[in-house]
Amino acid sequence: ELAPRNGGPRLMYATLLLTLGRVDAAADQARRATELDPLHPQMHLFLGFVHLTAGDYDAAIERLEHGVELNPQVAYSAELLSLAYRMKGMDAEALEAAVRGMPSELEGALRGGYEADGWRGMNRAWVEALVAQSGRPCTRVAGYGAGLYARSGEVDRMYTCLEEAVAQRRGVTMLNLKVGPAWDPYRSDPRFIALLRRVGLGE
Repeated sequence: ELAPRNGGPRLMYATLLLTLGRVDAAADQARRATELDPLHPQMHLFLGFVHLTAGDYDAAIERLEHGVELNPQVAYSAELLSLAYRMKGMDAEALEAAVRGMPSELEGALRGGYEADGWRGMNRAWVEALVAQSGRPCTRVAGYGAGLYARSGEVDRMYTCLEEAVAQRRGVTMLNLKVGPAWDPYRSDPRFIALLRRVGLGE
């Protein structure tokens, strides 16, 4: 109300709505934020994530590609775009999106992981590289490490890192526990349900 032409508050509001599982309302606010600030890559990336959460993979890919084009260095942009391609069943494109702009050594590790065990192998190689770099079993940001372990199928490590993320009270991953597609395979797990309740996102 105080700054109707400012996209920033709308983006934050959209983040809150999505965290609470109100995907349609989040999409509306994210769309309006992007219209107000069309050159801000974060606006496009978040709207792309909302589309991804809603299962509209074509719209997600289009929006995420545009966000990456505006600024390839924005945090999590490669991961989100890779995930969007993966959810659409475009594994080769998912791999190329994931390794875009990476140092050659890390790119080689991800490609090797993919050749060995597909999508899970790629994410396993990714998290192992980050663990080695940070010297911490859940990477520098535990919620991010938990997401990579979730996508690599390493459930016990995922829960260990989620517990650390809850203790840290930080990390963007914690904001999408209720709706993020990476967590879909675990939604009926009593441990996951209990964790959602603990952070205030339960039913």
